[in-house]
Order: sequence, then structure tokens, then C-alpha cells
Amino acid sequence: ALVERTLVARGIDGRGLDELDRAYLAELEGGKGPRSLATLAARLGVSEGRLAVHESFLIRRGLVLITNQGRVMA
Repeated sequence: ALVERTLVARGIDGRGLDELDRAYLAELEGGKGPRSLATLAARLGVSEGRLAVHESFLIRRGLVLITNQGRVMA
């Protein structure tokens, strides 16, 4: 119960995603085609370095793919 309360307090959902993870996925789901890391970072208002950390988690979870054209939903 303590762990669940802590996760909720930090904005982490049942899939282990935080607010930035969800915003990243929402940008990709927008239907505007593949996106570069720089574009996503600018749209989300965060540094590319910070977003890259979140992105690696999303890739490991099988939610995002990096293609020659850019990032897409898996």
C-alpha cells in the first residue's frame, strides 16, 4: 500500500509511466508521422538529454521504435 501511494504521489501510473512518458507517447500518437528526438524535446519543453533517458525506458518497454525516419509508436 505504501508503494502504491508513493507511485500515485509521483504521478506514476499502473504501466510505470510518468507524466513526461505519457506526454511523449501522446506526441507520437498525434498522427503526424515519425518525429526526431529534437522535435519531441522542443514540443515537450525538455532537454534532449532528459528526453533520451525517458525514451530508452519506453523503447525497452516496447512502446516506441526508432526508425530511419524518426521515432514512432511500436
